[in-house]
Amino acid sequence: MIVMPLRSPTPRVGSRRSEQCGSAACVDASAGRDVCLVVVQQRASQLDHRGDALVGGPAPEFSLTDMSGNAVRLANLKGRVVFLNVWATWCEPCREEMPSMQSLYERLHGADFEMLAVNADQGDRAVIERFVKEFGITFRVLPDPDLQIADRYRVTGYPETFVIDRNGRIVAHEIGPRDWDSRESHAAFRRLIDSGEWTGL
Repeated sequence: MIVMPLRSPTPRVGSRRSEQCGSAACVDASAGRDVCLVVVQQRASQLDHRGDALVGGPAPEFSLTDMSGNAVRLANLKGRVVFLNVWATWCEPCREEMPSMQSLYERLHGADFEMLAVNADQGDRAVIERFVKEFGITFRVLPDPDLQIADRYRVTGYPETFVIDRNGRIVAHEIGPRDWDSRESHAAFRRLIDSGEWTGL
């Protein structure tokens, strides 16, 4: 499993130093660009899964504006199953899972299901727009340059996904990319929608 750190790599021309960057070590590459190296296959006891503490409790409330300028409040989505993903355009694992997220959305979107992709980029909004166009994303993308969602949901890296049931309760917290278009994923979300039961992926 690969998870990218919370902050995007920052250019540093002419230096070769390393520093701690979230849960990863950022090492300056010869091209003058930080490359985030993420340690994989760590023991569970070594990973900081702070968001897991939220599972079983109410999802923290938030209000953001989507790419079209429409306000989105979590409270207004009560009664639906909500797929809440936190990601960034510079995050390669995020790019990896986006097509399967789009497929899951196309399969389930309606009165019972909503997908929200909270973007944590802190730079040019046009970069997000290009990403959305490149991947053909039709679900709601919510820019969050102030990282309010990352803070409230105790996110430690990207991507991270929270599954929220019809009652506004977090039933799952997934760290790292997933194949959301798998048979197991379809069955798990359909069961949650139909019976309110989450049995995992």
